[in-house]
Order: sequence, then C-alpha cells, then structure tokens
Amino acid sequence: MKKLLLLLLVAGCSTTSPVPTPAVGPPAAYDEQVAGPAISAEWWKTFDSAELQALVDEALAKWGRIAIAVANAAANPSYGPLTAIPDEAFDKILANNVKSDLWLAVMTLPQMGSGGSFIVVGSIGGILANTVIGAYGISKAADHHLVRNLAAEGGPKNVRVNAIAPGYIVYGEGQLFFASAAGKAMLGRIPQRRLGQPEDLDGALLLLASDAGRFITGTTIVVDGGLLA
Repeated sequence: MKKLLLLLLVAGCSTTSPVPTPAVGPPAAYDEQVAGPAISAEWWKTFDSAELQALVDEALAKWGRIAIAVANAAANPSYGPLTAIPDEAFDKILANNVKSDLWLAVMTLPQMGSGGSFIVVGSIGGILANTVIGAYGISKAADHHLVRNLAAEGGPKNVRVNAIAPGYIVYGEGQLFFASAAGKAMLGRIPQRRLGQPEDLDGALLLLASDAGRFITGTTIVVDGGLLA
C-alpha cells in the first residue's frame, strides 16, 4: 500500500490511506516526504470501525476533503475445502475483506465531490474457483459486486467506484513457492509466462484514480498476465 501512495503522489495527489495491520503486529506509523506533499499511511485494524473513522477524520482535518480512497483489505486465516472451514475463520474473512471495505466507503464516499474515486483491491480469486481458499474467493467476489452497487449509488454525484483484480502478484517470501514444482506448474498457465510485480498494478490504479478513467465506474479491471484468457 505504501507503494501505491508513492505512485499517486508522483501523479500529483495528496494522499492518506489505511494499511491493514499485519498478523505480527503494527510497526510504527510513518510519514514520508517525497518531492511533494506528505504521504500519510496509517496502520489500522480492519475490524475496528472506530480506528478507521479516526483515520478518515484525520484526512479530512488535514486536507479538507477526500478525492481518492483505496480499500486494500485482505485476510485468509483458513486453507482447505469450504466444507471444513470453521465458522470463526469464515466470519473473520468476510468481516475483514468485505465489511471493512464497506465501512471505508460509508465514511469516505459522502465526503467526495464530483470526480471522486473509490477503488477496491479485489482478486482473480473472486472470479475463479479455488479448492483451498474458497472463502477468500467468496469475499473478493463480494467486493467486486460491492463496487457495482456503490457505483450505481455514486453515479449521479459523479463519484466513481471500481475494483482491480490482481492475478499472481509476487513479493517477499511469496517468491519461494513459485520456485517449487507446484509453483512452476502454476506459472506455466499464465500466457505471459511470468509472475506479476506490484508495479504491474500501476496502470490500472492510475487509470481509475485519475480523470483518464472518468467514464469508468462499476467495473473490475483484471491484471493477471492473461491467466483468465
């Protein structure tokens, strides 16, 4: 998420955004100056609406309005068939990945003027079936439909709502899996024969955040190297 904020800053935006709290606990919040206005990226608990409201209030106090909001919540505490998932894990996935995105929309969309943009980071998991992370896919499919409904509501006010559905975007320790036999087999199903990098999402993000995408709303842009082709 920090990289997304840097990208928007380079494009000329003043930004603030929530960063989901990692399982190991939140590091210190940071502010960074990069050839322009301050970026404010705050760690928050996606299941804590009070923390999220405080972040939104801070952004409004700092800049007076919110023009762009990016919802990037993702959690998957369960691995296995849907028929074996515990209720607690299923509830956590839906609360973290769907309800928190709706919370952010409820808090920010009324603050956006004409030309505002709300972007949800979905997943191809919300389009393809998966026998081991099915609940995660259900949550992301819900996110994709959430943007359609919010787009219908925000359209008359010229507020756009869209989603990005990344394919296999690799970073950090995730690269180790794709060095395995199973990972190489998965890689072979991608027409471009490579994994996505975080910067491969830049084009879709900038399109949806800027006036270049002013007539795009209620849609999900897939960024997957052709995997769904």
